[in-house]
Amino acid sequence: MPQAYLPYLTFGENLFSLITQLIAIVCFSYLLYCARYKPSRLTVKELSNSILLCMATHIVYSLLALPYQLYEVLWWRPSESVNCHLDRVNLGWSDSAVYNFIGF
Repeated sequence: MPQAYLPYLTFGENLFSLITQLIAIVCFSYLLYCARYKPSRLTVKELSNSILLCMATHIVYSLLALPYQLYEVLWWRPSESVNCHLDRVNLGWSDSAVYNFIGF
């Protein structure tokens, strides 16, 4: 039997992840845009290729993780949320990007 707080903890984790991923997508996209097309807006002279690659990878993984986070937040139900992220179909199609992203 799951703990009473576990569904709410899962919802809070997914909501926080969704918000931070959206912020990261916007901020890193703007930095990549400035580095490529408006370098005068940057405080530094230029960004290294490894930083640009890291930001681009972060954007891609954040975009891949968005469907899972949206699913977990928008279709959240207190009685079902503990088991919905353990569904094999859900894990196979949407959740795998999240765990790859966290591992990065």
